[in-house]
Amino acid sequence: IRAITTGNRLLASVFAEYKFTDALKFRTSWSTDYNSMGDDQFFSPLTTDASAVSGRALKSTFEQLTWLNENILTYNRKFQRSTLNAIAGYTMQVTRSQQTNIAGQGFPIGSGLENISSAALITAAGASGTSFGLLSYLSRVNYDLDGKYLFSATVRTDASSRFPRNSRYGVFPSASIGWRISQEAFFGTHKTLTDLKLRASYGLTGDQEIGNFQNVSYWSPARYQGVSGLKPRNLADPNLTWQTNRALNVGVDWELYGGRISGSIEYFKSNKTGLLSNDFIAGTTGFSTITRNKGEIENKGWEFTINSVNISKPGFRWNTSFNISFIKNQYKALSNDGLLLSAYTDGSPTHVMKVGQAVGTFWAIPYLGVDPQNGDALFRSRSGAVVNAETVQFDDATFAGKAIPDYYGGINNTFTVGKFDFLVATQFNVGNKIYNQIKATYVNMGWSNEGGLDQIYANNSVEVLNRWKKPGDVTNIPRASFINQNYSPYSTLFVENGSFLRIRTVTAGYTLKPAQSKWVSSLRIYATVQNLYVFTKYSGFDPEVSSTGGSDPRVAGFDYAAYPQARTYMIGFNLGF
Repeated sequence: IRAITTGNRLLASVFAEYKFTDALKFRTSWSTDYNSMGDDQFFSPLTTDASAVSGRALKSTFEQLTWLNENILTYNRKFQRSTLNAIAGYTMQVTRSQQTNIAGQGFPIGSGLENISSAALITAAGASGTSFGLLSYLSRVNYDLDGKYLFSATVRTDASSRFPRNSRYGVFPSASIGWRISQEAFFGTHKTLTDLKLRASYGLTGDQEIGNFQNVSYWSPARYQGVSGLKPRNLADPNLTWQTNRALNVGVDWELYGGRISGSIEYFKSNKTGLLSNDFIAGTTGFSTITRNKGEIENKGWEFTINSVNISKPGFRWNTSFNISFIKNQYKALSNDGLLLSAYTDGSPTHVMKVGQAVGTFWAIPYLGVDPQNGDALFRSRSGAVVNAETVQFDDATFAGKAIPDYYGGINNTFTVGKFDFLVATQFNVGNKIYNQIKATYVNMGWSNEGGLDQIYANNSVEVLNRWKKPGDVTNIPRASFINQNYSPYSTLFVENGSFLRIRTVTAGYTLKPAQSKWVSSLRIYATVQNLYVFTKYSGFDPEVSSTGGSDPRVAGFDYAAYPQARTYMIGFNLGF
């Protein structure tokens, strides 16, 4: 067996800067990122995996080059009562990639011939390439008057090759203002409230995260009855354009007792409009979906932060920082309202997209428990009736919670005792759900209703030891049944509480100043443990792990044995010179 993966990456950058005056300068820069990977595999005819095809081999290559050019003109000027900062410029970015692959099978045993050119049959061969470009014009102005009145405005224009020529450009302005009330004469001097600032911002940003060729209808290779040819690959919308996010933020920053206690209160609201989504179309077109700008998602909520110096004495100091965010998320408009989605490979629905519901809303049959008399699993039907597994239908499924928490945050405590320092950092999520596909698989004491028997010979969770066994048993696990006749993997039995409190980081350090050294000014030795412990009712490995990897928020919170976060131990030191 040979399985070799190679990779190379090269990063390079160069810049030039010219200063016209003390206030005005120009900077241009070029940077490149080259990445290549190769995969070389060979499985001998003597291996179990390849014996049926007399050995097989695979070779593939991938190359990607990204270059970025930035040209920025900067103006900085301080006046008697104010400060002005302004920038203007443009950037260009191009990414090109290409890949090849070839596979073959049929190698003589013991011949030593392992190259694909020696294969009796080439089973696959292909090559492809893609490119993407982004051109941006940008400008920004910051103005500060007397340290009391703050103003900032930006305008960014982006052109993406992922959109048609007539809708390639997007203009995204934003502005923010700030008023430091505590600097006003009428505010006076206060021992309690020593600093107060109001701020607000509103702006637009764009999103272009779709495939590189969704803006054109193109063809791809195909075979039919042994004949090679081309077939239409997709249907393009000629009006496809940028997805827009409109964000509002209003906040108050405050300080008490000269900084002994400080914090902020913020209200935020953002609306993503013109969602880049797959819209279902009539099958008579030859396609099932088309990428369009349809739909809207709204996020809004409050965020609070508090920082405090709890104790400050010679030789001892204790600081605390706390933050918490309350968020409400919902679909405001959709191209496919009520669309069921699957986070699982078999395509069974696990989530739903519905106007008024949150992104990542689960879709499951309400589970009511076990009938203590006969061990039947009980469910609630759409009509409200109590039914068992033999009569329940997937049409009885309903909204079953969401992957987004109601609120989340963190608490950090820092202690300094002489030359010792300690940090305990925690984080929490409250109100989110997790679809535990691990449990749905290993609590299953049979397999599909289609008659498969493979799960009968697989292992089960220890939870099945608490299944119903005789009349009068009170349990949440139904009786065992042949070929899964008393079970439904798509019920709320497997939608669990995902709330948690995690001890994220614990650090202990010791700092000393070498008295005799001319070169070392300070030395700190420390030990850190990351992911020390998690307090949670979730029965899976890790309440923060999602098998979707966060790549698709529409099906977030789905856990099918994704690798949990590791506990990490570190010892190190910091030197000061």
